[in-house]
Amino acid sequence: MYTDHYIEEISTPLFRDIFEQAPDAMLVVGSDDTILTINRRTEMLFGYPGKELVGRKLDILLPGEWKQPHASHHAEFTSQPENKSKNHDTDLYGRHKNGGNIPVAISLSPLESVARGLIAVAIRDISERKKMEIMLRLAEGERQFQQALDMIMEGAQIIGPDWRYVYVNNAAAEHGKHKREELIGKTMMEMYPGIENTRLYDTLRLCLESNRGEQFVNEFVYPDQSKAYFELRIQPVPQGLFILSIDVTGRIKNEHELTDRNRELKDSNDALEQFAYIASHDLQEPLRTVSNYIGLLDRTYAQQLNERGKLYITHISNATHRMQLLIKGLLEFARIGKQSEREFVDINHLIHQVLEDLSLLVSEQNARLVIDTMPDRMYVCSEDIRRLFQNLITNGIKFRQPDVLPKIEIGAVEENNAWKFWVKDNGIGIDPKFHKRIFLMFQRLHTRKTHDGSGIGLAHCKKIVESHSGRLWVESAPNAGSTFYFTLSKNSIHEFQD
Repeated sequence: MYTDHYIEEISTPLFRDIFEQAPDAMLVVGSDDTILTINRRTEMLFGYPGKELVGRKLDILLPGEWKQPHASHHAEFTSQPENKSKNHDTDLYGRHKNGGNIPVAISLSPLESVARGLIAVAIRDISERKKMEIMLRLAEGERQFQQALDMIMEGAQIIGPDWRYVYVNNAAAEHGKHKREELIGKTMMEMYPGIENTRLYDTLRLCLESNRGEQFVNEFVYPDQSKAYFELRIQPVPQGLFILSIDVTGRIKNEHELTDRNRELKDSNDALEQFAYIASHDLQEPLRTVSNYIGLLDRTYAQQLNERGKLYITHISNATHRMQLLIKGLLEFARIGKQSEREFVDINHLIHQVLEDLSLLVSEQNARLVIDTMPDRMYVCSEDIRRLFQNLITNGIKFRQPDVLPKIEIGAVEENNAWKFWVKDNGIGIDPKFHKRIFLMFQRLHTRKTHDGSGIGLAHCKKIVESHSGRLWVESAPNAGSTFYFTLSKNSIHEFQD
């Protein structure tokens, strides 16, 4: 049983950010080994969604034969609070949800700054290390095992303490653009002048001095200035350093290209939004002037105009009003995600405020609303989420079926690290062929005579949801009503119960 104070401590954005950025699976457990929270890496490693682990004992992640050794280890750890941290003396195996075993190493550390009895558990996947150990045994064995290394696609080499190549397989030689016989017996400095000024050399030297392994992606620059990228896994062995190299040049270049394209796309989107904001803002004043003069003409010369002239005035006035609505919509679209900081919001209270704003429309249309209990603590931009619900509720009432009183149902359900909401109506529905089109700017499925609007509202909704790391979609058919679903990220903040 843990108080709200301690729960809040491990729910803070700073704690969660650090927790989620950890390269290992991370869990916080109580003194009774009950899991209180996990990070995303834990879900990925073991295949369980968070809701299936929180509240369970930690040994759910261990095979049967390892449960007792872990229980003994945990009891020893909790009985010696003076120890700052402790690792298992031997490697364990974790149990995946599908029943498979995963080689892991487990480390326990007390969270003394939060609450006595809370323990941080780090679980590292050591599958690759196990594979490397097997390959090292091959490299250290007889000639036939070295022949096996010759056949693998990854580069394998052993560098002696004097920096000479002791063993090189074909793949490693190709990675260096040399032949095996050119490398064996030569030093790295002889084969690659200037390598002693690189990160690779510094890392290898530290591995030799500390007798510890290392893993990283290395950018290798050849004498002709061309580049390649290799994922290197370095392990000390009696002969020096064993290096397993995997060519990831294609993957890294694709990642660089994707990063560049994303940056260009973001710059382009920012420029477009800035243009839309400035253009729509600057257009408001001349439009107000046009609207004022139209009103002045109508009031001053109404008696001198014939019916056609009055009709022209009406058309100009209506067109000006529609343009003002479009410009207002563009301004609101450009401001989404930029108007306010995120804060913790009670969605129940927020929807109540929305319904107060829409009370006149609800009353005029005799609309009935059925609202389930909503999450009471979400980290969102409150103004944007208010607009999201307001647009969806308004649409559900506006696009009603003739002679049918509108009914709107609003609900939510927890799914993994997000909440899924829905706003369901009994209106005219939407043909499935238009389900994607309706979320684009200025897309209308009906004439202004039947349903007024700017064609921007659902584009607003889509941008609001995506700015909260969610997605928006609709399920609908003609004359069968529409259900708009959207997800909102919980921002990696788990909710706890005593």
